[in-house]
Amino acid sequence: MQVRVQKALCASLVCLSFLAANSIVAAAPARLITSFDPDWRFIQKDLPTGQDIALDDSAWRAVDVPHDWSIEGPVAQANSSGQAGGYFPDG
Repeated sequence: MQVRVQKALCASLVCLSFLAANSIVAAAPARLITSFDPDWRFIQKDLPTGQDIALDDSAWRAVDVPHDWSIEGPVAQANSSGQAGGYFPDG
């Protein structure tokens, strides 16, 4: 009889553990989705201070993302990207 009670108690604890874990997961806040699309700017040159937060990018050209720097370069058959790369420059 005592073994039966222990098994029932163990099964009850397992069920309660699953219910408690499920309620914790259900209470988690919804995922926040943020768009990174607006307000991208581009300049095709190296900037030694490009990481500065106060960098003035007002003279840069506005672009839509996705944007690839190579589209700014000259298209030429001599470029190593070849036909598969549209003859655009590569890095």
